[in-house]
Amino acid sequence: MENMTLCRESGHCVNNPSPAVFFARKDFRENFTLGWTNVKIGKLEPLGAFLAYAIGIGFAFGKSSQVDRSEEIIRETWSAGRVSPTESQYLGGTGIMKRTSIFGLIMCVLVATSAAQAGITVVKNTLDYEDHIDWDGPWFIPPDTILDHSPYYRGMWEDWGWTHKVSAQVPSDAIAIQSATLEVHAWDVDASQTSENQYEGPEVDIIYANGVRLGTLEDTGGRTWKSTFFTLPPAVRDSLWIDGEIYIFMDIDNVSDMAGHRVTLKYATLTIEYLVTGPGTPSRLAVHRFWSPALSSHFYTAHEGEKQKLETEYADVWTYEGVAYHALPDSSEPNSAPVYRFWSEVLGGHFYTMDEKEREKLINNYPDVWAFEEVAWYAFPADQQPADTYPVHRFWSDVLGHHFFTMNDAEKDKLLKEYADVWIYEGIAWYAYE
Repeated sequence: MENMTLCRESGHCVNNPSPAVFFARKDFRENFTLGWTNVKIGKLEPLGAFLAYAIGIGFAFGKSSQVDRSEEIIRETWSAGRVSPTESQYLGGTGIMKRTSIFGLIMCVLVATSAAQAGITVVKNTLDYEDHIDWDGPWFIPPDTILDHSPYYRGMWEDWGWTHKVSAQVPSDAIAIQSATLEVHAWDVDASQTSENQYEGPEVDIIYANGVRLGTLEDTGGRTWKSTFFTLPPAVRDSLWIDGEIYIFMDIDNVSDMAGHRVTLKYATLTIEYLVTGPGTPSRLAVHRFWSPALSSHFYTAHEGEKQKLETEYADVWTYEGVAYHALPDSSEPNSAPVYRFWSEVLGGHFYTMDEKEREKLINNYPDVWAFEEVAWYAFPADQQPADTYPVHRFWSDVLGHHFFTMNDAEKDKLLKEYADVWIYEGIAWYAYE
């Protein structure tokens, strides 16, 4: 199939905002928007909607000057050299902190009116090596890369950050964020290291969200992987609700000593529980389908960055055929299970399976042919699917040396009737949403 590097890179670039502007950018226009946002929040109760709108309008007029002054103070401090650009990320911004605290109070009052009717929808946003662009980061390490080598194994002078953008994933009936957690998967964190040498202390890697300190990475117990979980405080959740994104910053080896601690990250996952007016349904992923005449094979991906990369940089190799179907980003829906993605240098293509035994067989018996890449998405096994899902059919071609997957019954029937000498039907791979 496609060259491995084509599908390992992402077309999504995470741009770090200027710290001072990040905390002070909330102007009159954005605060005015709160009035309309609160109308939506209070839509179940006419009185609640009116009060929400009134509070939002008053807040817009009352807070805009204070936020503008916060921006001015931070810019003056920065330009005067009293604080560095990096340090300004930790200032927090008085404007946004006060703004979100008031917003949180409004949310508590309004959401209470409809909480009894609300459900929960879970949204996950994961950033990894596929979100890396050239030398701009973020520095999540790719597979099959030496863990303790630059530029991914980073020290105290190589602090970096990333942005989780979830505005496109917010449920249409969301009225608030009930909770949000951040998972950071790290390697070789020596947080518990002790030494008789006074110049060699423990490793302190501080994680910030929108300038608010969440905590430090936990000790990994040596040169191994471990996830640290952080709960986002109310002020940060309110900002996430308004902006649809959140900036995470890692201050590596904050304690200045002679140890020279370093750390490698594999991925970061932001999990958000949205309070919704309906019963709650998981967000769904579009599974995109590509065709390559040169390679005579199809490729499927739920990664928007990967899709963009193929469309913009490899249009001469890959032709976009549209959304094949919709899957799930996680196992939050009952009976859903992971679909595993493999890559074969030998066959030059990808393979997808939900079958756990098939997965283990490829990993244990054919490691020289198939390399496990990731969980591509989640779907439903046969006989455990919801009523509104449809089968995804699986074909194999000895002639082409590739698999083919389709939800389209007409396409399936055509292969069976007209191309039985090329394609062998292997049955239903899984069920997904149309």
